Amino acid sequence: MGRPLRGMVVPRATRCRQPAAPPTSACGCAAFAGLDVVGWSKRTKTEGKREAMKRVVIVGGGASGLMAAIGAARTAQEAGQACEVVVLEQAERVGKSILATGNGRCNVSNARPAAALYRGSGYVGGVYAELAGRARNRRGPFSQVKASLHEDPVHALFASLGLVLCEEAEGRLYPATFKATTVLDVLRAALDAAGAVVRTDAAAVAVERADGGASSAASASRERSAAALERTAATPARGLHAEAVAAAGAAARRPWRVRLADGSVVGADAVVVAVGGKGVGALELPLVADAAPPVPVLGPLAVRQAGRTKSLDNNRVRCRAWLFEPAREEGSRHASGPKSGKSPDKRTLEPCEREARQAAREQLSREAGVVCTAPALRDEAQRVKACEAGEVLFRRYGVSGIAIFNLSRLARPGDELVLDLLPHVRACDCDSFLFRRRKLLAAQFGTVTYVDLLRGMLLDPVAREVARTAQVRLDDVVRKDRLADVGRTLKRWSFEVTGIGDVRQCQLTRGGVPTSAMDARLGGVRGMDGLYVTGEALDVDGPCGGYNLHWAWASGLLAGMDAASSVLSVQADGGEA
Repeated sequence: MGRPLRGMVVPRATRCRQPAAPPTSACGCAAFAGLDVVGWSKRTKTEGKREAMKRVVIVGGGASGLMAAIGAARTAQEAGQACEVVVLEQAERVGKSILATGNGRCNVSNARPAAALYRGSGYVGGVYAELAGRARNRRGPFSQVKASLHEDPVHALFASLGLVLCEEAEGRLYPATFKATTVLDVLRAALDAAGAVVRTDAAAVAVERADGGASSAASASRERSAAALERTAATPARGLHAEAVAAAGAAARRPWRVRLADGSVVGADAVVVAVGGKGVGALELPLVADAAPPVPVLGPLAVRQAGRTKSLDNNRVRCRAWLFEPAREEGSRHASGPKSGKSPDKRTLEPCEREARQAAREQLSREAGVVCTAPALRDEAQRVKACEAGEVLFRRYGVSGIAIFNLSRLARPGDELVLDLLPHVRACDCDSFLFRRRKLLAAQFGTVTYVDLLRGMLLDPVAREVARTAQVRLDDVVRKDRLADVGRTLKRWSFEVTGIGDVRQCQLTRGGVPTSAMDARLGGVRGMDGLYVTGEALDVDGPCGGYNLHWAWASGLLAGMDAASSVLSVQADGGEA
């Protein structure tokens, strides 16, 4: 590991060169248990001041963590006060998750990141509104950012850092190079300019309050750290090692402690947890509300009729995909009778789920040519959950593609997945469309078979499976009384969802810290000054198209800004370090 970045944020005019880094442990982070001074240096005349300097520690070096570090460091710079900003990343480099997004292209954001599309939309809307207010007031990292009244603050900040974005279909924003490395290069340059410390191979296992207010689940981690302290104390200390061990108690003077897997401790005045959905479950946090276990979402779906999809593996179709609740049997006590007019679980739905249902019902009404309350459409209108238009990829276990990924947020085992293979033809017009097509082909070729009818509309493998589902033989002559069966299959090719098809393909996980425990104005945990949780570590998720990465940037930025502002305000008021 090379020389670390500068160890504190100070006004540019007063920065000085940092001494070379001493030997590190196998994990590449602080080699001595209890180390508080993260920036390596020998004892100097200013050592006491450095120990008293405020410190913000960001746990996680992904999208949200890096943006939190930029927000904290630039807020301290704008305030003209010294503050250490430290990023602890368990991998060998920061930003690996960014490089993997969008198949290496990095769908940075969306041009219209509406909060209503997210799970946890109330909290997301509060964060977006607070961030927009701070941008308008030119606070913190926005002090030098010239943004229009209606420009998104995240987009404006990226522009100020030099990143050029271009918009594609459905508002997807990509770097002009269409390379994720460009985004990471811009972020790392901003970190370097702001003077933030980046420590890789530093896996955090627990975040604790110095007053003992840690969760009971963190006791095992404390025992491991205590054992590491004993082993370190038994080793003769010399030179820098001796000075580091002498500073082991410094972390206790700060209100927060971050314990690492190697037994070392980093003291902090504020901690931003940005470890992602999978990491938050393994990190011990002093929370009253337990974090929900991670569940993979935004991925492919497995279906019970895998025999159909297996023969179509790697074939793609442009269609409209519908998701319905399972049909309820007549007389079931859970049935929502025809007079109910609403789904039985409507009160438990997230706002984004209600929005999806309403949009799907409107589309269903357009397809049928009648209102949703019509008797012929009432049952489907009550059961519909969502619809998505786009490309669907058949896999051996089921179906994939962006449209399916978005439906997976709402899908449950037992739901009915319906593919409309003729999205340009309304359901109410399908029979007449096929009848006219048969008549047209008969004028050209004479006898018309089902092969002729489906040729030019569907790929040959898809046409064979559709004919098999409709129970017609491709070589048979088309009969008028069977056109309706073929039309129903084309418009309503039905599958039963059994779950996520391949968790390795999922773009994120659902779960983490509940938004009810958070304060949207600050991005912090209620009742725990100095503790912040951001990005995927929260129980928030959005659809594909840059929404989730935008949430990572925005939530990290707000948390970093408030973390630095809060600790610097305490320092300005004469509070103790």
